[in-house]
Amino acid sequence: MPLYISSAGQEGVLASVLTLKPEDARLFYARSHEEALASGVKVKSLFDIFFGNPCLDSIKDFLQKNVGLPHSLVGSHLPHAVGYAWAAKILGKKIIVAAYFGEGATATCDFHSALNFSSIHKIPILFACINNGWAISTPPQLETATSSFAQKALGYGISASIVD
Repeated sequence: MPLYISSAGQEGVLASVLTLKPEDARLFYARSHEEALASGVKVKSLFDIFFGNPCLDSIKDFLQKNVGLPHSLVGSHLPHAVGYAWAAKILGKKIIVAAYFGEGATATCDFHSALNFSSIHKIPILFACINNGWAISTPPQLETATSSFAQKALGYGISASIVD
């Protein structure tokens, strides 16, 4: 496998996945594959993607379950999630888009652009920051000056909760 980053310690986020309806969308990143599995994506499809073998059946498996293909670039899927949710809002669809990302993404311009735009346009989206204590190789004290990553959402007028 060209890249595999464990999702150990991130099991608690599954509660949010299990509350989503089948028509709701989920966009996640390479480290949080438990969201795809909890949404019904087959293990084979997930491994096909991670092994760089995105066959049509595996891609269909993700899309039929409203799960976006995983992104390995930190935070790059967040503007996509906002765009998906904004389009749904414009079309009058009553869905939620859930975007899962690690705390390291909060230091990227994609994160800030996504939160700013969604706040201004009242986009129906759940941003789920999964703080496992390390952004690949960076400890939290070198990532942010805030006392929690949830405070970053407050700066954009978005309510935030810490769940442990």
